[in-house]
Amino acid sequence: RATSLQKKVWQKRQKLQGKNHPDTARALERLADIYRQHGSIEYALELRNEVLQSKEEILSECRSSYGEDSIQTIEAMESLAYTYDHSFGFFCNFNNASLFFD
Repeated sequence: RATSLQKKVWQKRQKLQGKNHPDTARALERLADIYRQHGSIEYALELRNEVLQSKEEILSECRSSYGEDSIQTIEAMESLAYTYDHSFGFFCNFNNASLFFD
């Protein structure tokens, strides 16, 4: 139930706000967490990599649009740093953690 509901949230955010919106990336990140918790590690990893790519693009867009020292850019940096930090822990309890580093 949680998986299908969160998947709908992500799809609706993607449609309404676009792929590279912080809320859309956050929704996908939560979906990846749900898949990981239910044992779908490889699919969760794919989603997590999409999140990282999206957040990198969001940061690039913020830098271009608002400048390096804007609140929007700082928030995008913080969000990307959080995702990088938690991506290692996301898989550290599993034997295939090396998949993240390929």
